[in-house]
Amino acid sequence: METNGIEFDLILSIVEKGRACEVVAASKKAGAEGGTIISARGSGIHDNKKIFGILLEPEKELVLTLIDRKIAPQVLQSISTSIDG
Repeated sequence: METNGIEFDLILSIVEKGRACEVVAASKKAGAEGGTIISARGSGIHDNKKIFGILLEPEKELVLTLIDRKIAPQVLQSISTSIDG
């Protein structure tokens, strides 16, 4: 694959279900062309959390943003600002 001398960075954003579109919009605002959204489920200490006898499994979304390394800081800042409010 020809990259024309462009070096790439991959930003992985793990967010609560329903917030992935915010991440993609923020990255596009900063110069990215888009992103890939994947449904995910967290694991770890939350696996054993129950309410009324129902096991809660925190659902997440994973956003993959492949970008030109030159704009990575701007894109990362834009994503961070949009998610942190």
